[in-house]
Amino acid sequence: NGYKGTQTQAFEIMKADLASAQFVDFQTDFLYNGQPQKPEITLELPNGYRLEEDRDYTLSYKRDGTETEDLTSVGFNIWVIATAVENGNFYGENGVSYHIWSNDISSSINITTPGNITYDGQPHGATVQVIFRGETLTEGEDYTVTYKRNGVVTTDLASAGNITVEVEGTGRYVGSRSASYTIM
Repeated sequence: NGYKGTQTQAFEIMKADLASAQFVDFQTDFLYNGQPQKPEITLELPNGYRLEEDRDYTLSYKRDGTETEDLTSVGFNIWVIATAVENGNFYGENGVSYHIWSNDISSSINITTPGNITYDGQPHGATVQVIFRGETLTEGEDYTVTYKRNGVVTTDLASAGNITVEVEGTGRYVGSRSASYTIM
């Protein structure tokens, strides 16, 4: 054919904008548990390429626009900021927020007392239901129910007198509510 020679073409691979990556399977809601709450971070490009922390980006956390290490306290809009590493294949940053919700069940406790009733020799307890953030909680596991007469714990729910029922969060839940009724 008689053709010989070479041709050289220069090209540049441009850095990708970190903002084009998506946070995959990102958990946005945590329940306060006294421990730091850090979501698992997976960043992925639209073509499925997964980025790697420290190779492609570093992470920082912000509350109210200020960098923070407080990942324990209850709060909204805790931002996870992924920033492209220097001299890497990406530029810029990307962020997503999450929340640590209060676990105070006080306003979720519903106590139905038998009201003021006349003594009949039968025990009369209260009905307690606790629904916290759409989940029905379990007595003995998530909260306790205690009956008291004159401030002293009692199991006597039949004798005449004033009875106070106290419901208190346990385990990962806090908060309490009480109600009283009288057996006359």
